[in-house]
Amino acid sequence: MEIKQILDDHAKAWDAFKQVNDERLKAIEAKASTSDFDAKLAKINADLDTVAAQQREIESKMARGAADQQARPDEHKSAFGKFLRRGDVSALDGIKGMVVRDEANGGYLVPQAVVGPLVQRIFDGSPIRQIARVQPISGNAIEGVVSYGQLTVSWVDEITASSDPTTPTLKKYRIETNTQRSSPRVSPLLLEDASVDVEMWLGDSIARDFALSEGTAFVAGTGANQPRGFTTYTTAATADSSRAWGQLEHVTTGTSGGFGTNANGVDKLITLTGALKSGYRQGAVFVMNKAVLAAARVLKTSGGDYIWQPSTQAGNPSVLLGYPVIEAEDMPALGANSLSIAFGNFNAGYMIVDRTGLSVLRDPYSNNPQVTFHATRRVGGGVIDFDAIKFIKFI
Repeated sequence: MEIKQILDDHAKAWDAFKQVNDERLKAIEAKASTSDFDAKLAKINADLDTVAAQQREIESKMARGAADQQARPDEHKSAFGKFLRRGDVSALDGIKGMVVRDEANGGYLVPQAVVGPLVQRIFDGSPIRQIARVQPISGNAIEGVVSYGQLTVSWVDEITASSDPTTPTLKKYRIETNTQRSSPRVSPLLLEDASVDVEMWLGDSIARDFALSEGTAFVAGTGANQPRGFTTYTTAATADSSRAWGQLEHVTTGTSGGFGTNANGVDKLITLTGALKSGYRQGAVFVMNKAVLAAARVLKTSGGDYIWQPSTQAGNPSVLLGYPVIEAEDMPALGANSLSIAFGNFNAGYMIVDRTGLSVLRDPYSNNPQVTFHATRRVGGGVIDFDAIKFIKFI
């Protein structure tokens, strides 16, 4: 299916949604039953989610195709293929001037010709990775500082002495990497089949596992032997100027587990966007799961305009109040005290740390006759700027 057809289907489904919801609102005003309209809206919501997923899949395939074209056969890749199929390490050990062993994990490093497409697949399946700051490192942790408070800047001429600007407070952060492992299994017959692209099979298998695992961790990870998710930090209903560093701000809906009235829901979302400093708003996004997005689609301004709009161009997500909406199924469901909607500049607020290198250990013994490949990488994550991310709290 072509991307143009997807966009057309998205627009048609949205038109149908608005028509049915407007009829539902009239029924509410007339104190009539809305059950039929609710059922229709549920179906159209499912259609909208399906079309959006199809659009993301097509765009992901286009991106993967570009990454695959960049991959070029090399000496390391050829030797790595022999290692995967037959366990032959002689060619790998014979490569001069290149580090191919990963002594810490007892395996062999995956060649860049394979890593490139694999990283693209992980990116496609990990929504938070697409919006956060990603920092490759060679060690086990990264440390840095964030300026807390606005730097005072003065304008001067060439002859008038000026005082030094006020120095902001510096807040330190440290993000450690954690070991992530995937262990796909394959039959010896598949490895012996020359027509099977073993590197692609391995890449698809571990990319899927890594993307699902890290997607959950970046949202809800505990920080113990895994990245810390941004929803696990303490939140408070206080502004940036008075909130303790290390806490994220939330805006309450006034309704446990819901938006309340239509007007209240819109007002709270507008308040949320306004709570983010203007310097962060360029590049800001909403993050929620598809069920919460379905609830937000019915919200309208006082002028009767819907605040959600579908994607109209390839590569662009749907928008809420003009800001892109990123669907992350690991975000909390609507419930009492839930932090079900995040809004902010994740490139400034959340850092993902990738230790360079991916290693694979070939294990033909543990699950004989199948061969198990233990793929290992190190990744971490955490909030680095507590002014850059906000929440709606459904209370």
